[in-house]
Amino acid sequence: MCENESTCKRRPSNIPETFYTFDDVILVPKHESSIASRRDVDISSSVTGKIKLENPVISSYMPAVTGHEMAIAMARDAKGLGIIHRSMTIEDQAREIELVKRAESRIIGDPYTISTSATVGDVKRQLKQLKVGMLLVANDRDKILRGVVSTRDVDLEEDESLSVVNVMTPFDELVVGQPNITSSDAKKLLKTHRLENIPLVDDKGMIKGLVSKKDLGKMENEFVSRDEDGRLLVGASIGLRGKDYLDRATACLQAGADLIVIAVANGYLSSVVEATRILRSNFPNIDIAVGCTADYYGTMNLFEAGADTVLVGIGPGSVCETRVVAGVGKPQFSALLDAQRAARQAGKHIISDGGVHEPHHFNKAIFAGASGVILGSALAGTDESPGEIKSLNGTLFKAQWGLASDRARRDFDALHGEDRDEEDYPANMHIAAEGVEEGLTPYTGNAREAIMRITGGIRSCMTYMAASDIPTLWKRCNEGLWGVVTDAGLKESKPHHLYDIRT
Repeated sequence: MCENESTCKRRPSNIPETFYTFDDVILVPKHESSIASRRDVDISSSVTGKIKLENPVISSYMPAVTGHEMAIAMARDAKGLGIIHRSMTIEDQAREIELVKRAESRIIGDPYTISTSATVGDVKRQLKQLKVGMLLVANDRDKILRGVVSTRDVDLEEDESLSVVNVMTPFDELVVGQPNITSSDAKKLLKTHRLENIPLVDDKGMIKGLVSKKDLGKMENEFVSRDEDGRLLVGASIGLRGKDYLDRATACLQAGADLIVIAVANGYLSSVVEATRILRSNFPNIDIAVGCTADYYGTMNLFEAGADTVLVGIGPGSVCETRVVAGVGKPQFSALLDAQRAARQAGKHIISDGGVHEPHHFNKAIFAGASGVILGSALAGTDESPGEIKSLNGTLFKAQWGLASDRARRDFDALHGEDRDEEDYPANMHIAAEGVEEGLTPYTGNAREAIMRITGGIRSCMTYMAASDIPTLWKRCNEGLWGVVTDAGLKESKPHHLYDIRT
């Protein structure tokens, strides 16, 4: 509960209140702006106490949006953050996080290895499963480096029962480095010996890491979301259905997740508050985001339970049906205005979750107090999303479904070995799904272009609002530089009275 009860009181039920979404409002320019260039605008934003994004855009934790490919694209191409979905086993989710963390790193601290007792067939299977081109060969007992085996060593080898020792490059023919090798020294070794990778070993020959030529080259790009070790940032979502949320969080953190997101439709449940407290108690130094809420009270409650960041949004998503099934929620612009009061008071952050389909939606979400914006349907149709591509009358689409849909429930039941038949329940016990069973979103190409379309107007917006950074844009909101528009005003805001003469 809120410590200051007087600040948590809601409006009396007999006083009507009007709530607004992004299409209902328009921003009003500051009377004078000295920001003449978009280059003078800083759109970086801290989405937690530790994570600062150059671009405050986050890919949704929906199963049709973010796997490792999307998370890599978000960090590498968008300077944002991806949240790996949880609709998979704990082991599979941890593996997805590892794939993101291994995509770029100055030094790979725990390189993939294979035993000296392995066969060529074992090597082929592991290379394919891990999606890598090389493995270090080591003793099972002490992890002493014995050699290196790559795809070129086994691709043409037909005898899969042959020992890996017979095809690998042995240790005495390898160029190795010390664990504390600098980037410049590593580059010199790679260049001098024309190598792609250098294993790092201690004085006893024990494996301590791996330096990759490709990764060192990627490190030169400073405009990428990275952790302290130069690896790509990635988040992981967990839920409360089932009893494995603490085990899942532990596995995701061990795999390298930078942010744990307790992603629940109803952030007002006492079980969500308690899970936040438990997670914070078990992991006092990690970043935790929790949602979803739609007002000051629910947001402050989660902050006080230990959340660093709260996701705001009940029902705004394109595949969410909470407002028409449960009749509960709040239009997103008003929800953010209310929740941001708690964030400013607590010195923490909120993230807008859902309802952003156009550039002006993104701008207004930030304006209303969000430190970051989660994109779902805007990314579901891209190459990097896990959804299936389907063709309809010659047009390509990708499948998308809601997290609270019957499909998501069935997937969860199958994942946890449950098989519940809805017909076994009496009619008065039926719970309607609050998400679209399956919808189709247009195939839109790569994620980078989709993100550029949504976020491309934020700098222009900030020049109009005389805001050189995001906190100043929040200030413009508090100054009341926005108004409500009519339907006619919304029509006027878009291209109109044009004729299409194309045949």
